[in-house]
Amino acid sequence: MKKQSACNKILRDQKGFLTIDFIFAFIMMFAFSAVLFAFSITFTSVEIAQYATFASARAHFAAHKTEIEQQRLGKEKFNKLIRDKNSVLGNFFRNGWFEVSDVEIRDFSSEFSQTGGVDSDTFVGARTGLIAKILKMEFPMMGKTTDEDLSANISSYLMREPTEEECVDFNQQRFQQIQNLKGGFSTPFIQPGAYAIIMDDGC
Repeated sequence: MKKQSACNKILRDQKGFLTIDFIFAFIMMFAFSAVLFAFSITFTSVEIAQYATFASARAHFAAHKTEIEQQRLGKEKFNKLIRDKNSVLGNFFRNGWFEVSDVEIRDFSSEFSQTGGVDSDTFVGARTGLIAKILKMEFPMMGKTTDEDLSANISSYLMREPTEEECVDFNQQRFQQIQNLKGGFSTPFIQPGAYAIIMDDGC
């Protein structure tokens, strides 16, 4: 009888319950705060990566002697903003929270549906991959946020101006087409050397 009375007394004792509630609430609030902080930093890093791809695509956009030179300038701009040790923006990607892949500069049109027969340079630009490792967290009693790295492609499409090499090839083909015209004023009077290629900023 005394043993049963002692057990009932222990069950009715509520000392320490408030402490347990506080610990659970503290862990929950800490977890929510950490997740909100991680999202805020992630959105900031996405904007920085977006700016880097835009600057890279803009450097690639301008006309140059060859397309290879355009791509080189685009990659150099990206590396200066992200990879350079003296870059302030690059600090976001050197702390282990985020990982950015090397920039890829090319025509991405094949990945998008377009009207058949339309030659479009709409999706020519720069792209990089961003992995937000900071969002991969684990909390006591609450578990993990995710088992996989959360990643996204960050892209900027600005098209591309024709290069000097492409302009020369275009004008040479144009001259050949003019020479191949039949009748009228064209073929008899147009001789080699009489056609001068004059290029301004483009073709």
